[in-house]
Amino acid sequence: MNPFRDSLACVTGGSSGIGLAIARRLAAHGARIVLIARTPERLSAARADIVSLVPDASVETVALDVTDQAAVRQATAVITAQWGDPRFLFNCAGDALPGQFDGYPRADLHRMMAVNLEGTWNVTQALVDALRRTRGHVVNVSSLAGLVGTTGYTAYAASKFAVVGFSEALRNELAVDGVRVSVLCPGDTDTPQLAAEQAHKPPETAALSARARVLSPDQVAKVCLSGVRAGRFMILAGGDAQLIVWLKRFAPWMLFRTMDRVVLRARRETRSAP
Repeated sequence: MNPFRDSLACVTGGSSGIGLAIARRLAAHGARIVLIARTPERLSAARADIVSLVPDASVETVALDVTDQAAVRQATAVITAQWGDPRFLFNCAGDALPGQFDGYPRADLHRMMAVNLEGTWNVTQALVDALRRTRGHVVNVSSLAGLVGTTGYTAYAASKFAVVGFSEALRNELAVDGVRVSVLCPGDTDTPQLAAEQAHKPPETAALSARARVLSPDQVAKVCLSGVRAGRFMILAGGDAQLIVWLKRFAPWMLFRTMDRVVLRARRETRSAP
């Protein structure tokens, strides 16, 4: 069975990265798609990209800042009026800015929480009644950093842990209405966001990241849609993510000791560098 065929799916952060990869696969499965992102030009390019792969794809675009609650409510009202109630909502809009905790700017902390948590909250709340009517499915994109915190990602991890907690509570609240909720937790993924992070990573963070395999957005999208079809709440993308989560649950001392050793070695190398 294909639950996506002829269903309306809203994808925030849909102009690039994981959001665009999910939209491509949704189009291939016959879904009608509404791409949501901030920049009209990038949205137009994303729509063209999808149509080039699936010529008969139904793709609409909405330029929107998900942190603006009033704008979100206005835009979602237009979406439901023009294209109907969505059966799927993929909250992929996100931001990441690594940095050492002791000097991390307050404004950047607020930005992490606004985009990653409040943006997810705003769009879901604005569409929750429509999703009740379709007995739909919400997918919130967190991160492996939303399950295991690492140095350099205090603000990002705080926001993504919050997305996991929000998703757990929302799952319980909406289950009685027939609405499913999933949370996607991928490891490092080859997206424009990850590329932008590299210039800001402290040496210790870079050392930890160097040990992880980088996933392609399509790999993550494939795992995501498979998890949605299976009705899973927690969707882990990548073998590294599954191993790390297993270690944190059953052998946290081993995971933390390994991470601490990598960080200590990187710090020593940085201090001894000329």
